[in-house]
Amino acid sequence: MTVQDTTLENLQNICSICKHPKSSCRCGWAPEPGLQSTSIGAKDESALDWHGQMPVIGGRYRLLECVGKGGMGTVYKAVHEALDKIVAVKLLRADRTLDDATIRRFEYEAKAASKLSHPNLASVFDYGRTEAGAPYLVMDFLDGKSLADLIKKEGQVNVDEAIIIFRQIAAALDYAHNNRVIHRDLKPSNIILMEDPEGNCVAKLVDFGIAKVLPIEEPEVLPVTGSGEIFGSPLYMSPEQCTDKDLDNRSDVYSFGCLMYESLTGRPPFYGENPVQTMYMHVNDLPKPFRSSFPNVRLMADLERIVLKSLAKDPASRYQSMKALGGDLQAVLESKDPQKRWKQLFTRILPKNKWLRAALSGIALFPITSLILTGILALSIIVKPLAQMNSTWFRYNNLAFEAYNSGNIRLAENLMKQAISAYPLDSDVTQKASMHASLAKIYFEEGNLAQASRVYEDAAAFAQQAKLGEIAETCLLSKARCDDKLGLSERSAETFAKVAELMTQRLGARTPALFEPLGSAGQRFFQAGNLESAEAVYLRIARLSEANPGTERDLAATAYLYLGRIAVREQRLNEAIGYYDQAVNIRTSTHGTNDPEVQQMRKQRDVLLALEKRSSAR
Repeated sequence: MTVQDTTLENLQNICSICKHPKSSCRCGWAPEPGLQSTSIGAKDESALDWHGQMPVIGGRYRLLECVGKGGMGTVYKAVHEALDKIVAVKLLRADRTLDDATIRRFEYEAKAASKLSHPNLASVFDYGRTEAGAPYLVMDFLDGKSLADLIKKEGQVNVDEAIIIFRQIAAALDYAHNNRVIHRDLKPSNIILMEDPEGNCVAKLVDFGIAKVLPIEEPEVLPVTGSGEIFGSPLYMSPEQCTDKDLDNRSDVYSFGCLMYESLTGRPPFYGENPVQTMYMHVNDLPKPFRSSFPNVRLMADLERIVLKSLAKDPASRYQSMKALGGDLQAVLESKDPQKRWKQLFTRILPKNKWLRAALSGIALFPITSLILTGILALSIIVKPLAQMNSTWFRYNNLAFEAYNSGNIRLAENLMKQAISAYPLDSDVTQKASMHASLAKIYFEEGNLAQASRVYEDAAAFAQQAKLGEIAETCLLSKARCDDKLGLSERSAETFAKVAELMTQRLGARTPALFEPLGSAGQRFFQAGNLESAEAVYLRIARLSEANPGTERDLAATAYLYLGRIAVREQRLNEAIGYYDQAVNIRTSTHGTNDPEVQQMRKQRDVLLALEKRSSAR
């Protein structure tokens, strides 16, 4: 077992609330990993102590065996004696039945879950209390394995199978969210996998034990947790959960992103040495790109994008609904069909010019290389008569797209390289830029990020020669994203900075368009430890903000915050305090004094003031 394995195992066995081992949890609320299976027929001592004299629950459910334990209760396989139907009975753990708040939460779970009816949700159809007053609820008995079991067995879930599972759970969550219920405890062990009569995979979401019903208009909704209590599993908690902020359906989107990340890589996106460190990472750290951190995992770029978008720190930057997330998953599934993929690509790359779109759509063999995507924009096209085009490169060019059309990406790569080799040296440089961008895109889809980065840089150089500044910038942005995925933060930062310089030449030094590349450059320089370059970039953002009052105020506040952090590292306390003051003032002007980030900045500034005062006293 590796050090990381040990850390992960230890984390999963520590209560995130009182920080003691779950076996000796002092607060009574140790979140446990879902419905963990136990040996069939294994005795649950706490349940026997409390329920040993009650083998029949509610006068009709005979307990047969303990099949699992959750964070709040023990789950038994049982039989409805009158109907002779196998069911699952979740019984509140005996050591918790004297806690009124716990009983209310358990009742709340029953009410929330009983209102939901969806093919991918475990149905709850009865609720009551034992003669001793212990609450229980009755659910479908799911005879399957959990997603956690599958990950443990396989390491990583097969991509096709994973997408099918994700789509089903996304649909279930979308249904729950539309009924104003958020789950708040999404994790692999809460997804049960079964087969339907035709052998198809069916995923069921279980355990709404800490679910929350969102208020519609009036706030008179029974609170699920008391003041200051944080519920969830640390490995899958959203930043909002970790900081005890108000939650909505986007919290489930983040937890679902954690679940997808672990399913595809075999590892959660964040795991520290203890629950507190893990929650800190959820709030502050970026997830590692798949390809640089998991070289054996080969995924489509679009699927990785879906996962990373779900894991955005700011809820506004995530998917705003599970329906939107599920739609993108469906698009990824369809894109694996070569015919559908080609149709989508062709539609995306045709220019906006209606006449040209119609003309190109009617020419079956037209070389659409000059329309290749470079990430955000499509390359400009110069339409020339076919007779003026070199037949050799033109033929390879068409064959490359036929190969792409059939899904043979490797053949498309070889043919496009031959087209580039056959293209006359003194011919139109715009076409060179286009073909190199095409080849870079192919490399990217193959997962060859190093080559994609290099060829995108070549494409940008040709675009600059052709005086296509916007296209050159777009190619460089694609190169920077490749370098990001390779974990080359400083190289990526340098490329973002180069994009900013090109934009400055094209649009002027005060254009708001500079905020995005400069912000990306500053962040990556800081991550790479190049504080001198990071400081220069953030100072430029500060000046740009002054030239564009009211624009990108959050980024301006972030710039001053990082300038303060850099000054602290270099022991320039007076400067750091000034930068923190500016960050606080800007952030307060847009978010108010009660904003958590404003309060955090103020705390950090106050610490600096105390340090500066102590230093002056010496």
